[in-house]
Amino acid sequence: MPEVSIIIPAYNRSKYIERAVYSVLNQTFSDLEVIVVDDASTDNTSELVRKIQSNDNRVKYIQLKNNKGAQHARNIGIKESDSTWIGFLDSDDEYLEESVASRLEQIKKDGNKVVYSACFVKYPEKEIELFKHPVFSGHIYKQILNCPAPTFPGLLVEKGALQHMGTLDEKLVAFQEWDTSIRLAEYYRFSYLSAPTFIYHCHLDEMISGDMKRELNGYKQIVFKHLFAILRNLGLSGLGHHFRALAMRYKKQEKMIQYIFFSFFVYFFASNQQLNNSQND
Repeated sequence: MPEVSIIIPAYNRSKYIERAVYSVLNQTFSDLEVIVVDDASTDNTSELVRKIQSNDNRVKYIQLKNNKGAQHARNIGIKESDSTWIGFLDSDDEYLEESVASRLEQIKKDGNKVVYSACFVKYPEKEIELFKHPVFSGHIYKQILNCPAPTFPGLLVEKGALQHMGTLDEKLVAFQEWDTSIRLAEYYRFSYLSAPTFIYHCHLDEMISGDMKRELNGYKQIVFKHLFAILRNLGLSGLGHHFRALAMRYKKQEKMIQYIFFSFFVYFFASNQQLNNSQND
């Protein structure tokens, strides 16, 4: 069995799927497999992947009958893998050729079960640049409750850790890797690799109002799912930080009732914190 499985969920990605799959097959580390989970695509994604599969037996293709989302596809991929390590790649992104080898080296050196890395971002008609994100390592549970950091393509995780954590949450509409990282960080130390290991391709034509609404709803799902953990570890100020972020997202979408609702709690939390500080002085 291969040491590493890379899971690629795909839905109508015929434009990009070949680039994604070949970026895994062309890794300097070759003891791996690619598990493409086709989430009931209606384009020719299947034809393209099967053609690659006919020339490289490291490609495993799973075609689902019903579209259930990327998290469901990732869960299927994890279940189908027999490897020690699990990585993820979005079907429109690509690994750099040392991606697997460098993360595997880092995680074995540190003796951890989870590693994530930096990445490049490519916007249309712009030069590639380093993607800015928070950098955490070690016991990061409190930090990751405060803000998202790892992305799915940057993660490499021991399969046993994923099994201990439980299945990926399929109800989340956005920030799915944030939830996964929070749940992993509750039990495991994280390694961090500062060298970029993949390219995140940002498609501006897909960044529409529907995506903004989905991100807002996903952020809110994460905050309320982990609300008590946030309160225990970060206090009211930590919850206020997230409520402020939600308020600003609602304001951007001109949802003023929701904006006022969350802003009220931000003010309440801040006033409560000031009162506590004055009593302690």
